[in-house]
Amino acid sequence: MKHFSVDTDTWIRNIHRVEARGVFADDFDTLKSQAFPALLNHPIMNNKTVADTVELVKNKNANEFPTAGSLLSIYLSLEGAKLMEDVYGFKGGYMEAINPKSYKTYLEETLYDDGSKSEDGRPASGMSEIIEKLNLKVRSLNGKIYLQEAVTSINEKGNKFVLLTTNFTVEANKTVLTASPMALKKITGDVIENITNHPIFKSIVSVPAFRGAAVYRTAWWNDSVAAQKNNSLKPLQMFVSSSNCLGITMPYR
Repeated sequence: MKHFSVDTDTWIRNIHRVEARGVFADDFDTLKSQAFPALLNHPIMNNKTVADTVELVKNKNANEFPTAGSLLSIYLSLEGAKLMEDVYGFKGGYMEAINPKSYKTYLEETLYDDGSKSEDGRPASGMSEIIEKLNLKVRSLNGKIYLQEAVTSINEKGNKFVLLTTNFTVEANKTVLTASPMALKKITGDVIENITNHPIFKSIVSVPAFRGAAVYRTAWWNDSVAAQKNNSLKPLQMFVSSSNCLGITMPYR
């Protein structure tokens, strides 16, 4: 946004409504006591906030455990593991496919991101302004944008890359790929094979996800009366749920 001189509004991420196991609360610590009462007598998690627990897990020796799931289950108990999966994890058995060292790194990055939320901003005229400015910049440099044009193959030819698409053949000095692992596997060519055969690529764990959008009849986050009818949600507040498919919902301009 700074690069394209996009005017921004301050965006403070405030999570004021969380849910797990059908229990609703205003924060994760309250949710812990109500939805996970067995942890009230746990020797490690008793009288500890969720943030305190994250610090404990982050500093635990990862070499003692084969997976992130076993780290949480053995160190924090099964109930503690369920809580951590709801707040800082991946449900559906995926914690058993993640090594504990990587999970600790994930926790460190997440805590850093939470601590940097005061620096967040959003385009004053909406998120689409970023794409619009990017489009103008590309065209001002005589660049071309092709939509609905799938890349089918990428090969090296001397010091150039040769891309085959649905309708074109393109030679480029540099190529930037932004695609999911599953999409990359559908592309052929020696460049792609060098990527997909690499141990780092093979170590990526895929997690089923759901992408959705909520469309409201009125902009309730701008209407104090409507906000009161929607569980007293205020502007810029977020709702985090472990039971619905959206996971996180927030007011969107």
